[in-house]
Amino acid sequence: MPGNATDAAPAPGAPLAAPVPSMAPIAPIPPISATPTIPTIPGPPTGDALGATPPQYSPPQYAPPPTYAGPGGAPAYGVGNYAAPAQPKNSGKAVAALVLGLVGMVTCFLFVPSILAIVFGVLGRKAVKANPQAVTGKAMATAGIALGAVGLAIGGLIMGLGAAGVFDDEEIADLAVGSCVELPDSDIIVTLVTTPCTEPHGGELFHQGELNNDGEFPGSAEVQQMVADLCLPEFEAYLGTTYDESKYDIFLLFPQAKSWKASSTFTCLVYDPSEVDLPANSVKGSGD
Repeated sequence: MPGNATDAAPAPGAPLAAPVPSMAPIAPIPPISATPTIPTIPGPPTGDALGATPPQYSPPQYAPPPTYAGPGGAPAYGVGNYAAPAQPKNSGKAVAALVLGLVGMVTCFLFVPSILAIVFGVLGRKAVKANPQAVTGKAMATAGIALGAVGLAIGGLIMGLGAAGVFDDEEIADLAVGSCVELPDSDIIVTLVTTPCTEPHGGELFHQGELNNDGEFPGSAEVQQMVADLCLPEFEAYLGTTYDESKYDIFLLFPQAKSWKASSTFTCLVYDPSEVDLPANSVKGSGD
């Protein structure tokens, strides 16, 4: 192309360019073996390579199990009884509390059984609480405590009424003329309940004496007539009027066959046969 110096022809007489070097010979390819060779991969180092011998594991040794041989080589077995589990037992304190509580209800005026019932009831409840699997009786202990408390309450009430004079029972022979009493409702009389004469009362004692009991008991009818004859004049003297004119009557107390030798005391009471109490204060000298 015009204007390109590189494309100009060499000048005449100039030497030619250096020849192109020849290519080096190619090394021949080695033949492929029919059996491929697998390289060997080294394994982990052994104990010798590490300089130490690894410990050898030994399984534990156990004693062989015992053998049992019965007659003729048959297995032999031990003999024993089956032990049933122990059954729980009632607490002795709880039982004592219940028994003492019942006794305290009957003898409440003694107080001691009722107090002991409460004490044993508390101890019984503690015993059950401490070992509920082996000891029972909580209900009995609680009942004993309740009965003991009721017994104490009844005993206290009786004592209070006694202090108020409600139960002033006195031996008949110890009563004095003018004593105000409640009329008995039984055929066998040992004591009489006294009441204040300032309140309405069932009867008044106006005479008392002794019969001659040296001989055998003469019979109830004869003794009653003897006592009536002795009481009649005293009745009229006490009221200030005759028996026929009085609105009151005579209540007789005299010994029976079983007590004839032990006591010969007879008692004469004035009372109202219309089954009403005598008025407050004494009827002595009332003329009624």
